[in-house]
Amino acid sequence: MSYEFQLQDIVASNELVQPGSFTHFGDPQATAPAALAYCEDLENLRSAMQNPNVSAIMARRSDFDLIGGLAGGGIAFVDHPRVVYWQAFLSLAERGLLVPEMEFGRGSRCRIHPSASVSGKTWIGDDVTIDAQASVSDYSVVGPGSIIGPGVRIGADGLQSLSIDGRKIFISHAGGVRLGERVVVLANAVISRAVHPIFTLVGDDTHLSLLSSIGHQSEIGPRCSIAGNCLIGGSVRMGSNVVIGPSVTIKDGLRIGDNARIRIGSVVIEDVPDRADISGNFAVNHVTNLRIYTRTRHGAR
Repeated sequence: MSYEFQLQDIVASNELVQPGSFTHFGDPQATAPAALAYCEDLENLRSAMQNPNVSAIMARRSDFDLIGGLAGGGIAFVDHPRVVYWQAFLSLAERGLLVPEMEFGRGSRCRIHPSASVSGKTWIGDDVTIDAQASVSDYSVVGPGSIIGPGVRIGADGLQSLSIDGRKIFISHAGGVRLGERVVVLANAVISRAVHPIFTLVGDDTHLSLLSSIGHQSEIGPRCSIAGNCLIGGSVRMGSNVVIGPSVTIKDGLRIGDNARIRIGSVVIEDVPDRADISGNFAVNHVTNLRIYTRTRHGAR
């Protein structure tokens, strides 16, 4: 169930400039309508003001003065937009007003180990296997034919924190995880649930190996292979048929194109195009990296 929230209910009366409503906590680049966005620099403020999906904005008065005008929709002038935004998020989440929309249930022919922990607020498809000591938390969807290995954590909170007056506040997550059909998650891997009331997504026929982690709000496409001990940062967008070697680290927020290959031990800090083959720390084109390695090891020729 979705709710409509009023900007005037989450800011002080002297901070409200124009009343407005929103249905979800978003950002200046929001792709779904009726988003609340906070802006702490001019670039993001301009983006939010030009984005028809943003219906309410929190920003500093000085930034609006520099831009030279107000947008339509809800506007609040606050000294610390990020802090006010996340305080409002936590308040609404604690009241149970921020949850993903989904149905709960369990399919037929499932094999669930007695020591596994499966929340009642989940959807488990037909023919799913959940092994010993695995945990499937609230607002998780496990597609038909999927395998959840021993010790796996589906729907764990990831790291999202906020500093207020010298204190570090942990932001509990309000979202879930959605696994497609025939997804394989091997022993002790972790898939974090989304911060917002949406889903971290893993596509059909994707396989995640031992001790690997997928960060909150990432979207992993179908038929990907992610080897052991990999760290996929939050909000990564990975295409289809991607092959990730062991011990790869991918920075949060990146896009990994279709049919890309990322070799063993790579540290990826920028977007990867379709069909790219990269390696290294920091990762570059694999052939280029081999030439650099050869010159370094054997001397320039």
